[in-house]
Amino acid sequence: MENSSPAPLISWEAYIHPKHTRNTSWYIVAGTIVAVLLTYSISIKAWSFTVVLAMFSCLYWFIHRKPDVKRKMELYTWGFSFDGKHVEWETCTGFWFLVGPSYHELHIEHNKKVIGEFVIQTGETQIEEIGRILIKHLKELDDKKERKLDTFARILKI
Repeated sequence: MENSSPAPLISWEAYIHPKHTRNTSWYIVAGTIVAVLLTYSISIKAWSFTVVLAMFSCLYWFIHRKPDVKRKMELYTWGFSFDGKHVEWETCTGFWFLVGPSYHELHIEHNKKVIGEFVIQTGETQIEEIGRILIKHLKELDDKKERKLDTFARILKI
């Protein structure tokens, strides 16, 4: 990898996904739904559904008990560094921004589908400033939108 720029053109630290504020009523509703589904699945003797629902509930708790960690994004002339992982521009197909209610997310698509996208919120950094740097190296993908599953998760604050 050619590192022709000793310092990043721009860098910031931010979360990958928006932090959802879940109040007591959210937990009451979610707990009630899980309890009703568990009771129903036990009453009709759908043991596999019972096990899957219990595992999903435990997995959700396990994943969300840890505090979110901010990730570091650095843009260079040769590519970018995402939380210490170096990626060259030639391996990416484009970028796009998701503008949320109180946040902006940068999505950089890799040309290998198994790697997927690099996603990070922009934090206090202006998306115009990020866009001016990225447009020199990547194509802006104007036709991209939030995935349906991500929209569903955002609405339900999952």
